[in-house]
Amino acid sequence: MVLVEKEISRKKLLKMSEKMYENLVKVVVDIDKGTMIVDGALHADQEAFMLNQGSLQKNLYGINVLFDNADPDTLYLEVVGPGFEVSNLNRGDISPHERLTIKRENGKLKILEREIISQSNYENSANLRYRQIGQSLSQENSGLSDNDLIESGKNFLKKHGYKLLENHSSYQKISDQYLQKILENTSGLFHKLSKYESKIDQFVLSITVFDQDEMVFWDVVLPEHKYGDVKNG
Repeated sequence: MVLVEKEISRKKLLKMSEKMYENLVKVVVDIDKGTMIVDGALHADQEAFMLNQGSLQKNLYGINVLFDNADPDTLYLEVVGPGFEVSNLNRGDISPHERLTIKRENGKLKILEREIISQSNYENSANLRYRQIGQSLSQENSGLSDNDLIESGKNFLKKHGYKLLENHSSYQKISDQYLQKILENTSGLFHKLSKYESKIDQFVLSITVFDQDEMVFWDVVLPEHKYGDVKNG
């Protein structure tokens, strides 16, 4: 992994991409510090490195949205809660904390379906998240039991003041305010993407919601390049 504090050349990025699946270079960015980690095999490893550098975990929700050209006003969402990453969904590490089908009607939000994770399954996903952080912190943790890795992850987050996961003992469903904002900001995406691709039937957009009500839209890919069809997941 490489810590980029100023800039990195296109030539170096292209060289890194040669060893990755479909020539992708994985990146984790600290938008406050203006630094990023590149050339990691897993986003989780990059994230752990950034945490060790003092980067704060501020993400409230991670969201994947499936858009289907057959019905562009209906969106299919998978959501994970505070302290989790969209990459946890993309790798299939955990099940979504919430699944929704929402529709745009006259510019307004209409929720067609909503499924919330059970408390026991949420607690299991939180322990998996702690364990992943524990695994990523140091090679010295490789011989630890799952319970010890979970405690290692918890202790690390507590030590550095990252309390989002600890402070949310149960999943709180995403607010209609955020869902409405997604609808407003993604209107017309199929039309815009058609300028670059001749035919797109479906695509998946990843979104991160931060603690100052900031919303970052990123990583637009075809469903088969992500993890499968969201609405059939």
